[in-house]
Amino acid sequence: GEKNIPAGHDNEVVQRHFAKVLDEAKAMEKLGKVRAVNMPSGIKQTTKYPGCGPQFVWGAFEMDMTGQVIASSTYLTAINGNFVKLRVHYPKGDEQGHKTALLFVEKIRKVLGKCTD
Repeated sequence: GEKNIPAGHDNEVVQRHFAKVLDEAKAMEKLGKVRAVNMPSGIKQTTKYPGCGPQFVWGAFEMDMTGQVIASSTYLTAINGNFVKLRVHYPKGDEQGHKTALLFVEKIRKVLGKCTD
């Protein structure tokens, strides 16, 4: 329902929507869809990728999904008047899952930025 979404990650519209995204995770806990959502204070961060492609506001948290603790990260930016939201999940402690998630975000940002490198 948002209109006139400015490009980038550091504008008020994107920042406000990011707060809603984090609230959605806590709402899933209240609805019983996940358990034990753990959001550390100071969760909101900004990517600082070098080179071509958009930056994101992002946050990482953990949640228990049917007995398995999942590490979850949400990335948000805006391009061409639209939000771009990435959510990546992997089992907590899975170092390969963590590396794969980071690589995925880095590659997607190059696609979004129409990078040639």
